[in-house]
Amino acid sequence: MSINKLKIGCIIYSRMQSSRFPSKACYKLFGIPLLERVINQTKLISHNKKIIIATSKNLSDDKICDIAEKNNISFFRGSHENVFERTVNILKEYNFDYFARICGDRPLLDPFLYDLGIKQAIKDKLDLCTSLRPRILPAGLTVEVISGKSFLSINKDLNGFHKEHITSKYYENPKSFKINNLEIPKTINWSEFYNYSYTFDEQKDIDFLEYNIKNLKNIKYGIKYHLELQKIAKEWNNLNL
Repeated sequence: MSINKLKIGCIIYSRMQSSRFPSKACYKLFGIPLLERVINQTKLISHNKKIIIATSKNLSDDKICDIAEKNNISFFRGSHENVFERTVNILKEYNFDYFARICGDRPLLDPFLYDLGIKQAIKDKLDLCTSLRPRILPAGLTVEVISGKSFLSINKDLNGFHKEHITSKYYENPKSFKINNLEIPKTINWSEFYNYSYTFDEQKDIDFLEYNIKNLKNIKYGIKYHLELQKIAKEWNNLNL
């Protein structure tokens, strides 16, 4: 089926409470809040899609909704702890055929890779297209594109881990689902991906992320984006020997 005839969603998961860095969604990286940077990158995904911010009903997450409204993005408020339930309710409301799972702590996500993942998931009729089986990209650049139908089918026998890590059931039961790893151009070769992380988890991540943002300039996605990230990572290592 043509991509244009399918409902594609990009769900950004974000909340203010964080054990390692509270309120990080609003922390300004080079003058722009973390969540807004994630939104800006997600908007560059070229396939016809609907972006939803998935957050909780906690009063502290009013600020998440404020950022969503400022950026003309829809938001959905649900359970604080049960992220799986939040996702199920979004799928039921928007009827997404496929959705990209996007964590709100990934300001440098690559829209190009999500475009590849969406195209591959649809073409091969996958339940999950992932860059994690095996891992081929650094943390913060990983990709997961999920079939809405398959996701709704696993809404049973969930423990606390499943409710927080919403794709874990796929990885635990690979024979029950059609899962393929993301196919990326050979020129994107992260041979030392385990040495780098582009997530915003704690205070120590700020300097590295801002160094990347500063030096990437106007390169925002694609093969050149990854080559530049790798170049910047080597420069960073040399500066911090």
